[in-house]
Amino acid sequence: MTALDHARAYVARGWSVFPLVPGTKRPAVELRPFLTGERRLTETELTDWWPSNPHLTQYGIGIVCGSPSGGLVVVDVDPRNGGDMEQVARDCPTDYAVATGGG
Repeated sequence: MTALDHARAYVARGWSVFPLVPGTKRPAVELRPFLTGERRLTETELTDWWPSNPHLTQYGIGIVCGSPSGGLVVVDVDPRNGGDMEQVARDCPTDYAVATGGG
């Protein structure tokens, strides 16, 4: 899947997404309106930030947690620093999990 496919899939789940400056975790847009739920990206903006050709952009995808994304909560587990993935899986069952670039 391309970044555009992922961004569209997140939006289809009801999540509010925004672009990240390439290679960072910094927003590439003014974040405040996204955090309040006042602003969401349009389909045109999605395709502007994440074209269907994955070689044209390297923007990351940020997801707003909380109310703007239907109450989405993210649990960040860091096994390198003692985080226990099995315990989290037992306590916070979910149908969606990802591994980050840092492992």
